[in-house]
Amino acid sequence: MLLRSINRFGKESSRRWTSTVGILGMGRVGSSFAASAVECGKLKVNVVDTAPRVDDGIKRVEDLLTSRGTNGKNLRKISFVEDAKALAKNSDFIIDALEPELGKAASLRVLAHYAKTEAPIAVACMGDLSVTKLASNSEIASRIVGVHCFREPHESSVAEVVKGLDSSDEAVKQVIALMGELGKRCVVCKDSPGFISERLLITYINEAAQALGEGISSPEDVDLIMSKGTADVMGPLAFADELGLDRCLQTMKMLYEKFCDSRYRPAPILVRYVEGNR
Repeated sequence: MLLRSINRFGKESSRRWTSTVGILGMGRVGSSFAASAVECGKLKVNVVDTAPRVDDGIKRVEDLLTSRGTNGKNLRKISFVEDAKALAKNSDFIIDALEPELGKAASLRVLAHYAKTEAPIAVACMGDLSVTKLASNSEIASRIVGVHCFREPHESSVAEVVKGLDSSDEAVKQVIALMGELGKRCVVCKDSPGFISERLLITYINEAAQALGEGISSPEDVDLIMSKGTADVMGPLAFADELGLDRCLQTMKMLYEKFCDSRYRPAPILVRYVEGNR
């Protein structure tokens, strides 16, 4: 049953077309999406942000393409537009990659008002962002769908497509198709704190930290048994170091606050290590 569902989404994402994707925000996430869009060779890309951020973003796109051996001439597929209004009017698909602290809710209202009829808006989001809440004041809430990549988009082969309470099935299918063009397999999840990846992985890391704090074994042996004994890519504590302990702690605090469940209480040793800048 699960495999049939995955295959069904794969078929949806195999559709090929030439369209224009608009990307609002050229920070790390936006420029990463832009690199993926340019690299696929099928899409034209409109971008908008403040001048310094656009310049930095384009430089990062160029560096990403060079590191992956992609022809830099594809950068000509990127066009700069004046503002969010122009972006919405001239794009078939929209990715809102603006950081929340830069006014994501306000920008989304502009995109929603001027977007082409039926154009879906994919909101790039972390696990602490509610797609349902973000879309609640929009006149086109049915066309707003979340997209979450655990790593940066150009590094991720899988994306979580987050269906808000009002997101339509058609909008979800269109976002899956767009992510397919960007080379990503998709899983669909409901709008829930942490989505799938952050909720499961960070909780796993937190439990490993709890075991370490209780003195069950050394950090090296915890990682050894979980990486080699269970054929995982790496142990949970090594993964925590790679992600950043502050990110792990922030996510656990968010899950604990949202679910009010003691199983999400951050491990004391994780709190101490972050406070001690370990």
